[in-house]
Amino acid sequence: MFRGQPASQPASQPASQPASQPASQPASHNLGLFKEFFNHSRLGSLVPHQQLFFSFKDLMIVKSYLINLNLGQRFSFLRTVLLFILAISSLLTISVNSAHALNASTANVIHGSAPYLSFDNWNRAYTTEPLLWMRFSNGAVYQPYNDYSNMANPIVLPDSILKVGDVQTIIPAYNYPSISLSNIIASNNYFNDFDGDGEVNSTGSLTVTWRDVYNNDITDWVKHNQDAYFSSVNGPYQITISSTNGYLWTRYGLPQAGEVSNFQGASHTYYILPVSRARALRAQGLNMGMPYDVSPDTTENFPTTGGDGLAYHLYLRDISPEEVIAINGATVHAVEGEGVYLTLSADRNKLEITLHGPIIVKSKKHKVKPRLEGGNFSPSRFVLYADRSHSKVLYQFELKDWFLNYGPVLSTGPGTYTSKCYYFEGYWLAQENNLSTFYQDGGWGQTTVGLGYFFNEWGSRGGTWNLEQPTVTASGSVVVGGMIRPLTDDNPNVLCVKKRRMIHRP
Repeated sequence: MFRGQPASQPASQPASQPASQPASQPASHNLGLFKEFFNHSRLGSLVPHQQLFFSFKDLMIVKSYLINLNLGQRFSFLRTVLLFILAISSLLTISVNSAHALNASTANVIHGSAPYLSFDNWNRAYTTEPLLWMRFSNGAVYQPYNDYSNMANPIVLPDSILKVGDVQTIIPAYNYPSISLSNIIASNNYFNDFDGDGEVNSTGSLTVTWRDVYNNDITDWVKHNQDAYFSSVNGPYQITISSTNGYLWTRYGLPQAGEVSNFQGASHTYYILPVSRARALRAQGLNMGMPYDVSPDTTENFPTTGGDGLAYHLYLRDISPEEVIAINGATVHAVEGEGVYLTLSADRNKLEITLHGPIIVKSKKHKVKPRLEGGNFSPSRFVLYADRSHSKVLYQFELKDWFLNYGPVLSTGPGTYTSKCYYFEGYWLAQENNLSTFYQDGGWGQTTVGLGYFFNEWGSRGGTWNLEQPTVTASGSVVVGGMIRPLTDDNPNVLCVKKRRMIHRP
C-alpha cells in the first residue's frame, strides 16, 4: 500500500469518482497524482537531463528507468496513473494535430463569391444595354428601352442642339471609336462582389459609329470636329453604340471569376435629325435683275412672273447649293398648278434656278403657224426645303403669269402685234400693267414696287431673254430699258402673257 493511505481504502478509489465531475477539473489534481506516483514508486534516478513527455514514447522511457518497482503491490494505483497519463497524452496529440490543421488551412486563400456586373451595386445585370445611352447637352437622355427612332421617324434635335459635340455617349469623343469595358466598369463601379474584393477588371469593349444619311462612316470626322455644326442635308444621322460579350474578374479574390461574372453584349442605333438653320436671303434675276429679299409669305417672294429659260440666283446662309439640290433634287415640280417646273444647279455659293414651261416653236416653212410646246400653264406654287424630312421650308414662291417670247414683229398695219398672240389659247398681248410700273415722264404708276411686273422683276433686258429691242404693249406704247414710252419703232418685240388665275386656297 501507498504510505499514508488507509488500509480499508480500495486501490481503485480514484477511478470511482462521480461521472458528473467536470472535465475541466483543475490540473493541480492531476499533477498531485503524478507527484504521488513518483514519491511511492521508489523510482531510481533518471538519465540526467532526460525530460518527461506525456506521450506513448515518453511513457516507455519512464518505464525503462523504473527501479525496484513493486508492481504486484502497487499495480492498482499504477493503472490509474497510467490511464491518466494516457488521457493527457491523447489530449495533447489532438491539440497539436488540430493546431497543425488550422495552420494548414489558413495558409490557403479563403474561397468566397465571384464579382458580377451591376448598375446599382446589388442586383446582377446580364447585359451591357444600360451602357448604350445617348445624352444631349441640354440634359435629355435616351436609352435603348425607350427609343423607337428610325430613318423614317428620327429624333428631331431641339433648337439648342446645334453641334456634333452636343450629342454625347458613354464613350468620350477623344476615345472614339472604342473604349475597353474594363475602363468603363471600374471607373463607374458598375460591379458588385460580396467579398468586398476590389481592382475589378473586365474583358470586352464598347464601340461607337456615326453615319450620315448616305451611310458614310463619319466617326473620325466627329471625333476631330466637335465644334462643327450639324447639316440638315446629311441627316438623319445614325449613332450606333455596341458592346461585346465579356466577364469580370478580380485581382486577388478567390474565385477571381465565376459563372455570375459573365455578361452579354448589346447594340443599339439612334437616328437624329438636326434642326436646319438654313435660310434663303434674297433672289435676283440673272442679267441685271433686281434683288428681292426672301419673305416667309409665299406671295411676297420673287418671282411671280416667268417664262421658259428665265433664270435667277438664290442667295443662301448656313446651307450650300449642293445641299439644297441633295434635299430637293435637281428638278422640282410645282406643289400646286401645272405646266411648269424648275431645274436647280450650283453656281459657286449661289443656287441657280431656271424656269421651264410652255414655249413658242416656230417653223422655218412659210405660212406655217407657230405652235406652243411644253403643256398648259396654270398658276403654280413651288417649295424648296431645308431638310431631308421636308419639315422646314427654305424658300417658296408662286408663279401667277407666264410669258411667251414671240420675238420681233414687223408691223403690217393695225392689229399686227395683237394677232400674234391669238395663235396660243389663253394668251394675249401683254399690257403695260403686265410689264412695268416705270414711266419715262415719271407720271402715274411710278413706283418701286416690282413684284407682278415682268421688267420690274427680271430687269431692263428681261433677264436671260436679253430683250434688246423695245417691247410693244397692247395700248400701243413700248417698254425700253424697263421704262414705258411711246411707240417709235416699227419692229418691236412681242410678249404674250397667259391670263392670270389666282390659286384657290381653302
